[in-house]
Parts: sequence; structure tokens; C-alpha cells
Amino acid sequence: MKNISLKNIRENKKYLEEIIMYQVDTNTVSLLHFDDSFKDETGKVWTANGSSAISSVQSKFGGKSLYLDGSSSYLTTPNSTDFNFGSGDFTIDWWEYRTSFDKTSRVLSVMQGKYPPFVVGQASLDGGPNYVCLTSNGSSWDILNGFNLGTQNLNQLNHYAIVRNGNTFYGFKNGVLTSTATSPLSILAPSANITIGYDVADNSFFPGYIDEFRISNIARWTENFDPVPIKTNNLLRITLNDSSEREYQCSDDEITSFVTWCNRTVDTGTAYYVFDKIIGEQTSKEYLFFEKIISFEVLTVGK
Repeated sequence: MKNISLKNIRENKKYLEEIIMYQVDTNTVSLLHFDDSFKDETGKVWTANGSSAISSVQSKFGGKSLYLDGSSSYLTTPNSTDFNFGSGDFTIDWWEYRTSFDKTSRVLSVMQGKYPPFVVGQASLDGGPNYVCLTSNGSSWDILNGFNLGTQNLNQLNHYAIVRNGNTFYGFKNGVLTSTATSPLSILAPSANITIGYDVADNSFFPGYIDEFRISNIARWTENFDPVPIKTNNLLRITLNDSSEREYQCSDDEITSFVTWCNRTVDTGTAYYVFDKIIGEQTSKEYLFFEKIISFEVLTVGK
């Protein structure tokens, strides 16, 4: 009789911690986890300015985030066609933890005049809305002017998203729809560096922490959603001592429960784990005995 080693369990725990964050797919234009560096998972190079730092003080996933001090810190990357949204679909989403209000501080912008192509995550004083402004002409906010993504909260992690699907724009806070608007106009093409945390027109800086910053060239959401990724897309594959395999679709919570149940020695704890299986309209229970398990792995496809 073989026992499951703690090494196997710990490796799976570590894997689970790593996968519960956004993943690069074919529609990802930019993705920064801010876990160990300013690395963009799509290969773009972001330059840290001022005292920008990776911090473990606040984070949503991975244990770390980008810290910007609100006075000199920001990131830049060279402009590319990936940031030329035009009239196409796109999604910009991120987690933020603001430490003070400044009505001109912005999460994403372009170092391009008074009316840059896009201003995303612009603060308003005293906890007002988180704004988005878009221009087609560089001289007015003729597409979106103060588009509301939801109220801001100091010292609290919130997820915000701006989505374009066709001619309709959607704003979300923590996965809840806050605003919609329509415009057929094409967003002005950027011609300067893209910035995270800096407004060149007002020389203002974002104060606080940013995590899981992502830009996509599709409309990821048009209705309420759960901003915490990978809730049910886990495939648990278990190898038994007769070399057969069992596979189960599991939520994150059930994966955690299973790993916890496995983290024991033979002849201790409950002898079996129960999985609910749904086949058509029928629901059944499958009992898996601890002593039969040789190893397991978790396969996940992120959203």
C-alpha cells in the first residue's frame, strides 16, 4: 500500500495558488501580474519610473502587486498597434487599492496631449466614480466623457473593467454592471508611450496598488460576472493503484477540500472522499478511497 507524499500535495497546493489568476490567451494584449517584476506576459517591455516597486503589502493574487507612491512613480511602454483600439472590441480590467483621492490620477493613459486617446481609471474627489474618457479627435471627449465604472473606495481592493462590444460600452465594478453607453466613433490611435499610473497633462500620479492589470482585444463581459477567475474550470485527474484514472470537474473550493483531505497519513481521517457526478439529468455520488490513490494532478483552463 502506497501513501501520497506530502511533497505531491504541496506541489499541487503551490500549483493551485499559481493558477488562480488571469492567464494569457490569444486575445490578451497586455497582462501584468506584478508578482516578481514588471514583466508583461505578452512580451511587452514596461519601464519603471520613480520609486515604482513590487510590494507584498497588498495583492489580489500571487501575494504581490505594483506599488505607486502617488508622487513620482509610474510605468511606461512604447506604443504599438496593440493599443490602437479603433472601433474594435476591447476590455481593460484591473484590481486597485487606492490610498488617497486625486481627481487627475489615472490607471491607464497615453503621454499624448490634453486629450489622449484613452484615460482609464481616472479618480474623482471624495470617493466619487472611477471614470473613463475616450476621444476620436484629440480635442474633446466625444466618445466617452466621465464614463462611470463605479464608486471608488480608499484602502480597499476593487476590480474595475471597461468593455467595448460593437458600439456599446460597459462599465463594471467587482463584476457588477455600473454603466452603459453607445458610440460608433473610432478611438484615436495613440502616438506616444502608454502609461500605467501617470497623467502627463496634469503631471499627476496614481497613489496605491495595482494588481492583475490586463488589456484584451475582445469584449470579455457584457453582463454581470465573477471577477475572480477560474471558479469551475478545474479538471482533477486521479491515478489509482490499479493504474486506472478518474477525472472530475471541480470548483476551486472542492479542489481545496480534496487537497486538504489528502493531506494526511494512512489509517487517519475519513477513509473515502465523495464526488457528486452529473450525467444528463441524473446525479450520482462516487466514493473514492484514500488507500487506492497513487497520485493526482489539477488541469485548469483560465478565463
